[in-house]
Amino acid sequence: MKVFTKLIALTIILAGCASDGAKFSKNPVVGPWYSEFKTVDEDLAPRFGPFLQAMLAQHDYDHLGAAKHYLYLHQHNPNSRFVTERAFFQSLMAGRMDEASKLAGTLAESDAKGVEVDLAHLLTILDSFKKQKWAQVREEIKASPQGGFSHIFAPLLTAWSYAAEKNLGEVKYTLKALGDNPVLVNMGAEHYAYMLDYMGHTEEALKAYNEYVHSDKLISLQPVIAYASALTSAGRLQDARQLLSIMMKRFGNNAYLLREGLSVTKGNGPSRNVRSPLGGASFVLYRLASELSQSRSHEAAVIYVRIASFLTPSLTDHHLLLGSSLSEMKLHTAAAYAYAAVPTTDPMHSLAQDRMIRSLRAAGKSDEALNLILAKLRENPNNRHYLIMLGDMQREQQEFQTSLAYYDRAIAIGIEIGREDWFSYFARGVSYEQMDKLALAEADFLNALRLNPTEPNVLNYLGYSWIDQGKNFKQAHQMILKAVKARPEDGFILDSLGWAYYVTGDYENAVKNLEQAVKYEPTDPTINQHLGDAYWRVGRHIEARFQWRHALDGALEPTERILVENKLEFGLSTKKNVSQKVNGSIKPQSLNKS
Repeated sequence: MKVFTKLIALTIILAGCASDGAKFSKNPVVGPWYSEFKTVDEDLAPRFGPFLQAMLAQHDYDHLGAAKHYLYLHQHNPNSRFVTERAFFQSLMAGRMDEASKLAGTLAESDAKGVEVDLAHLLTILDSFKKQKWAQVREEIKASPQGGFSHIFAPLLTAWSYAAEKNLGEVKYTLKALGDNPVLVNMGAEHYAYMLDYMGHTEEALKAYNEYVHSDKLISLQPVIAYASALTSAGRLQDARQLLSIMMKRFGNNAYLLREGLSVTKGNGPSRNVRSPLGGASFVLYRLASELSQSRSHEAAVIYVRIASFLTPSLTDHHLLLGSSLSEMKLHTAAAYAYAAVPTTDPMHSLAQDRMIRSLRAAGKSDEALNLILAKLRENPNNRHYLIMLGDMQREQQEFQTSLAYYDRAIAIGIEIGREDWFSYFARGVSYEQMDKLALAEADFLNALRLNPTEPNVLNYLGYSWIDQGKNFKQAHQMILKAVKARPEDGFILDSLGWAYYVTGDYENAVKNLEQAVKYEPTDPTINQHLGDAYWRVGRHIEARFQWRHALDGALEPTERILVENKLEFGLSTKKNVSQKVNGSIKPQSLNKS
């Protein structure tokens, strides 16, 4: 699943041989990649171009490009397990599920082992599942390796295959396999209700739903919606509404419950139908993908949400989770495509469009993002949300006066300013601060804190600003400590805390916190510079110069670059560096509303 570690060496070898293609067949380079890639006629030259392109695309996490090149290589080298595994995995990551499914069959029939093979077995089982070949599903489950998440998939998919055949006895027997695991037994109870509902055992299903959703075992809101849908289907609309009302109180007016509940009680049904074999199986995969995403295993999350979509394409939840996971992997263009797949008729379309705009901006496609925002404003010129987005784009391009105009419009339009509107004041304050209009900036930051007193971004920025101005040290320090408590792994906020200790002469605590800041933001030149300063003050001069040199590798303003070069030459002990002032550590791109 990882890229080749010898990519650079291979690139050099290929570059040196590129002028003489015949050399490959006469004196081939020996290595594991050669033996895997060997062609029947020994003529390797025509294949090295796509091979290198595939490797480079894989190195750049361009899964679509890598899939394209590996699929081409597989076409010409169908017996190479090396190529087949990579073509399969890259197709899976890119969402080319038809190709991945075909390759899965080849891998599943081999005697190979590994992650790719386990996934291939799962996809082969699900291909039979889609085709409603229930007996074959069970045979393939028995023949598949007992690794990975098979302890979840095997009993649930087997039970659903029996439910599809209306075999309640086998459903009950199969789900007993989940009884020893407290997490899985709850999942089994949830799916048992779905299966009873699907098989037409309505009263038993309603009883199972009721027992489950009112227990402390509830680990998802999906069964609540399924229960409400089942009640509505049984002609008990009032009971469905009462259930949703109880659950809204229990879960604090949850937006998902509100949206899905309205859809169900209006007779439109839920957005996800888990009361069927395909829907139930897909939900298992989606839930796993969601858990993996929350635990920051984003590549694995992408894989399983792709597989979930193989069973039930075009579900909005899938597109949103996929986009979120790809964004976390910094694959912003791919994330934008995921968000773009949410249809205009979907209630979540606006949210998807917002995320798509942010992904395009993060991918450096500002023009496309701007066109989307302008289109939204043509529909509604007084949309505060998109006015703020325009302001953000101008601010990030350091067009501060223009950004102020958009923020002013957005704030003026707001009739009732609420807690969620802190960002408009905060963003305008940043623009003022960048223009050295510090009094106006401070007023906006204080307004933002009035609306949202615990917001870490504002606490940090205002606290750092006060320290930079040499005032309100005690209050600023307390504000930054609050921000650190809220976000203990935010390198920029830790930098602010470290710098607060530094300017008050507590160099030991400065070093402690700045070392943590560098751990989370190792390439930020300002943080590197701050740590270098702190090291110097505690007598660690060699390490100080190392950090200053590292700072020079980053994007520094010319005057700041001169300052760092002076530090390298003279340290901090001469007059040249007595009255230093370092720019703030919060970058414009870190201020976007999350």
